[in-house]
Amino acid sequence: MQLCAVASDHEGLLLSMVAGTDRGRILDEKQRSSVENVISLMERENEMEMAFPQNLSMLDGRWRLIYTTRSTPSATVFGAVRGVYQVFDTSNRTVENRIEFSLLPNMPRSPARTSVAITSKFETIDNSRLRLKISNLSIQLGNLEPRMLVSIPPELAPFKYLTDGSDDVDITYVADTGVRVLRSMRGELRVFVKDF
Repeated sequence: MQLCAVASDHEGLLLSMVAGTDRGRILDEKQRSSVENVISLMERENEMEMAFPQNLSMLDGRWRLIYTTRSTPSATVFGAVRGVYQVFDTSNRTVENRIEFSLLPNMPRSPARTSVAITSKFETIDNSRLRLKISNLSIQLGNLEPRMLVSIPPELAPFKYLTDGSDDVDITYVADTGVRVLRSMRGELRVFVKDF
């Protein structure tokens, strides 16, 4: 894993390129190619090598997905997608992938919120790679207690890569500005920003 103690000069460019694109969903092929070229430049600019598991704690916290090469819906059977997040708890070796929805999409402050979360246990494979293994899936409606489910509905497209129960991912860029790049062994590229 690489840590950029000072953010890449290309980080601001990347953030402006993906702003307002619904996690990259509305970009055309040429725009996607440009975004991915900038990400590759950022990854190459990193100079300080970091090794797992000693430096895992820098992954802790809630990260918002701002770009992905996987097709993600703007709406599902649960309602309008309000955000896609990844929450790391390295002390417990868990990562939660969460989609938040608004059941009443025409009301910006709708109280009827739903979230679907897949929690995985992870182990370190080498200096940059994590192996994720699903431990549970839950759905939460409003303030009600989350309900555990045994199967993943096909409507949850952002999580299809986990339906066989595991995935290996490389963390290829992390900066102290709270930008992180993840590459899945299944070919997906994701960019997150940390909620401070």
